[in-house]
Amino acid sequence: PGWGVLDLPPPPPPTALPLLDSLEAISTPLLLLHGERDEICSCAHSKMVFHTLRQRGVPAKLVLYPEEGHRFSEPAASQDAADRVCCWFQQQLPTRPGRDLDGAWTGPG
Repeated sequence: PGWGVLDLPPPPPPTALPLLDSLEAISTPLLLLHGERDEICSCAHSKMVFHTLRQRGVPAKLVLYPEEGHRFSEPAASQDAADRVCCWFQQQLPTRPGRDLDGAWTGPG
């Protein structure tokens, strides 16, 4: 048995306008990690999102990986991205009372 194929028309080409309109709903901090050789999603979109959010005062960070595409293939870039995601969450998420960032108990006795 094979996968079924739906005969659907192709989606309309992406435009910047719907993207910009949807950015108004974002108020939480956003980390963008993007390969500059991405052939699926233009890094121009990530740059636009980053600058738009920063102009609105939303905490945002953009990291571009010059040698990576849509899927990271270099182990060093993958490790760097994973490290940045962990650091981002540690910086942005509140810790629970009685626990530090690595989950160790910090409460009394």
